[in-house]
Amino acid sequence: MTTRALAIGDDMRDLLMAAIGASGRHWAWECDADLCFTRFTDSFATATGLSPTLLIGTRCLDFRARDGRNDALAAHTADILAHRPFHDFSYSLTDDSGRAHHITISGVPFFAADGAFSGYRGIGSDSTAVHGRLRYIELLERAKAESDRRVKAIFNGVGTFVMLMLIDGTVVEINHAALSFRGLEREQVTGEPLWDGPWFGQEEGARTAIRYAVETAALGDATSLDLLFADAGTTAHHFTVACRPVRSATGDVLYVLLEAHDMTEFVTMQRRNRELEMEVMHGQKMESLGTLAGGIAHEINTPMQYIGDNMKFVRDSFVEIRDRLVSAVGTLDDNTQYLADEIPTALTEGLEGVERVCKIVGAIKEFSHPDTGHKEWTDLARALETTATVSRNQWKYVADIAYAIEPDVPLVFCEAGEINQVILNLIVNAAHAIEDKNRAASAEESVKGTITLGLTRADDSVILSVRDTGCGIQPEHREKIYDLFFTTKPPGRGTGQGLSICQSIVVRRHGGRIAMETEVGQGTCFTVQLPIAGSTDATPLERQAQEMA
Repeated sequence: MTTRALAIGDDMRDLLMAAIGASGRHWAWECDADLCFTRFTDSFATATGLSPTLLIGTRCLDFRARDGRNDALAAHTADILAHRPFHDFSYSLTDDSGRAHHITISGVPFFAADGAFSGYRGIGSDSTAVHGRLRYIELLERAKAESDRRVKAIFNGVGTFVMLMLIDGTVVEINHAALSFRGLEREQVTGEPLWDGPWFGQEEGARTAIRYAVETAALGDATSLDLLFADAGTTAHHFTVACRPVRSATGDVLYVLLEAHDMTEFVTMQRRNRELEMEVMHGQKMESLGTLAGGIAHEINTPMQYIGDNMKFVRDSFVEIRDRLVSAVGTLDDNTQYLADEIPTALTEGLEGVERVCKIVGAIKEFSHPDTGHKEWTDLARALETTATVSRNQWKYVADIAYAIEPDVPLVFCEAGEINQVILNLIVNAAHAIEDKNRAASAEESVKGTITLGLTRADDSVILSVRDTGCGIQPEHREKIYDLFFTTKPPGRGTGQGLSICQSIVVRRHGGRIAMETEVGQGTCFTVQLPIAGSTDATPLERQAQEMA
């Protein structure tokens, strides 16, 4: 189309404008060289409900673009000033009742016979209804976009792993939590079955389990399972995984929704609660044992003192009587001489037995005394010897006790009753390890083992060790030995609480460390490192005791 229209006669112009106006939905219009509207067909009023006189004499450039679109107005103005045709320019008009109308016009310039610009002629239509529909669609699209944005924000904001898959396992959507857990990008996971991609890494067991769960959900059955996943830093997390079918209106399964909840904190808290319950029960048991031991020690020590004192009196008196008898009669016969020699020896051995009983009772009392509830300066060398004495019935048939205690090891600020319990658990475990080794060996290879109790200083700490010549710990069990209730011992011989208690006492209660070195068939050594001055989280009462020492 050229920018210059052919001139036509007034009759032809009127005929065209009448034909356009006859449609009822459109009207014809005309403006002069000054760009002022000069004529509208009657259908303008029919289509819009507006009087043409509202616009006659008004410059067409005085109307603003619909919705204030300055870019559209600028382009329209440029076309008109350059006398170019324009198409579908929209603007708003308000009728006498205040109702807004959206008007759309198109026009072409016309020129006089001498080529002078004479104005514009064109057609127009009321696009209010169309505009309303478009506006409604626009609002719907905005609402949908806002809804999508909110859903996306929720989808990526939750800590739960969420994945949407086709029934063949192809990942369609995956949220930020699931991606960041593995350190992956969305493009690395979507577009292929989950188990064929990099999300599982080397965890083949989890890969197989998830595939089975997704395939089950694809058949219409929801399923759930518990799994261990390692994050990008190889830290293990406990997860509860659920796979659910997503159905169409007709009931067909279209997608599978996978949700994985990180239960690590809950599992840790649950385990800690069990440990606390166990520690409380253990403390109550030790307190009861200490109270009972104190009473027993008192009941036994008093008569043992009578027995010991009387035996010593009898022995010393008998020696005096024997000497007088020899002085009186001279030589004694063989039987009398035998009694004169053996009775003092028997009484001496009896006194040694009394002393041993008193020593054992004292050790039990010292080991099992009710805990004071706070730390105090403790001689760990004496604690080792006392605990070895108390536990003698556990090791005396399978091992000998050896000591490797350095001289001048300082006292340690700790809770003596708890450290005694640690030493006892380690000695009993050592005795069991030696017994297990001998049980597996032939009669010729079975030998009595050795349990070595060591104590040494290392800078600001004291290191206590319990070394045995037992069977050692299998590689597959080494990472689990401190787990609560984990044990390789048969029922009735072990509860799986001993090493868990040791770790809790040493690490949490005393700020120390417990470590293990082992070799299958050769033995195991547990080392307990305790700060000499106690842990940094000492109570005010404990700090006062430290300062007074």
